[in-house]
Amino acid sequence: MAKYLMVYDFIKKLIDDDILKVNMPIESENALSKKFGVSRQTVRQGIALLAKNGYVYSLQGKGTYVKKASKTKAMLIAVMTTYINDYIFPSIIKGIDGILSKSKYSCTLNCTHNCHEKEREILEALIQKNISGLIVEPVKSADTNPNLDFYKKLMKQGVKILFIHSSYAALPCACLEQDDFWGGYTAAKHLIDNGHRKIGGIFYIHDRQGHRRFYGYRKALVDINAFNSSLSVWYESVSKNFEKDINMMLLSKCSALIVYNEQLVPFVMDILKSRNIFVPKDISLVSFDDSIIGALTVPKLTTIAHPKEKFGKMAANQMLDMLKGEQQFETVKITPILITRESTGGV
Repeated sequence: MAKYLMVYDFIKKLIDDDILKVNMPIESENALSKKFGVSRQTVRQGIALLAKNGYVYSLQGKGTYVKKASKTKAMLIAVMTTYINDYIFPSIIKGIDGILSKSKYSCTLNCTHNCHEKEREILEALIQKNISGLIVEPVKSADTNPNLDFYKKLMKQGVKILFIHSSYAALPCACLEQDDFWGGYTAAKHLIDNGHRKIGGIFYIHDRQGHRRFYGYRKALVDINAFNSSLSVWYESVSKNFEKDINMMLLSKCSALIVYNEQLVPFVMDILKSRNIFVPKDISLVSFDDSIIGALTVPKLTTIAHPKEKFGKMAANQMLDMLKGEQQFETVKITPILITRESTGGV
């Protein structure tokens, strides 16, 4: 946390808790500087932010005093996703905006690029904006998150938080998500019903969605006593190791493959092509999300569909219900639908 925010939070809490009352003086810059072990310039930054947000006012030559602070939340809902301009995200955001634009709330968009440092930067700024709600897609939800204290601070301010797609296990927040376990199970069961038994899987290690899809895939294969752990690849990013791991899996001559999402499919198809393996003639392929990528891929992809714009509308409506006090920590799961196209066939 920036040092000036420590000064800001300390004085704001005294005001919010009614310890410092209207027109009472706050401690001097020198006293605050010694208390927090920071420079007077840092103290001034904290006081300037308090003044900007209506908590204090200064009288030249006399000091800084408590002003009657408005505790009214801004009619603002922040939306923070890993990406904004590509894949399924424009449709999700369109759905959110379509609902919020008809409400009394305005909306602000923020993009983390799936990076904890960027997430922290955005959260730090949102704490100062006095927002009413936050719709957020977590960054690498399967990993330990270093920014939980910022989320807890927002919650302490009374901000309603709704996670989408997944959530951080350590935070008691509402969530709207696909039933990814059922998605993984459905993808594998479709291939099993087409006669496949050696089914490979490629899953993203840093998201809980990837783990849940893997558990569903594994369950379907365990049910027919056909699960083989050597046919599962966990990836962190598209790299040389990614290609090496998939090539190792393909040596086991699996007849079908489940791919974590459709963004990954072009890379997988290139690897298959380099080995003269063709879809669906030599190997069947199922992916997730029903994006434009899947529709344009040749052959067109069999996919576990994501509701996209409808999902965004559901998230916005769930947030509005939370702000009315009608929902708090509920997790809503959407049952995914399999769309069968040309990339799968029988053995």
